[in-house]
Amino acid sequence: MLELKEYDVYKIIIGFLSISISISALGLVLVLLGIPTHLTETITIEAYMSALASLDPLAIIYLGILSLLCIPLLVLGYLVIAYMVNNEKKMSLLTLLALVMIITIAFLRYYLL
Repeated sequence: MLELKEYDVYKIIIGFLSISISISALGLVLVLLGIPTHLTETITIEAYMSALASLDPLAIIYLGILSLLCIPLLVLGYLVIAYMVNNEKKMSLLTLLALVMIITIAFLRYYLL
């Protein structure tokens, strides 16, 4: 049996928080070095990916923010798996429902607005 330990969730949070801070700090350093940004107010995925490939400082900062936003999804994903392994069907279903709702709302927001 997989033990559901709070420490495992803590490791996920600390790990991705460290990654997010490092990526954002890299973007801020590039801004302080005076590297120009080419992103506009309206950002498409194609423009973002192009800016990220060219190491645009603002795109790198956005990547840090996006990695920060992934932390709750990763924690919920871990909890779904841990509850399923521990045969806690009710909790795994509720956690999976929360994860699906978050992802659905994000896609609806992207495609409808």
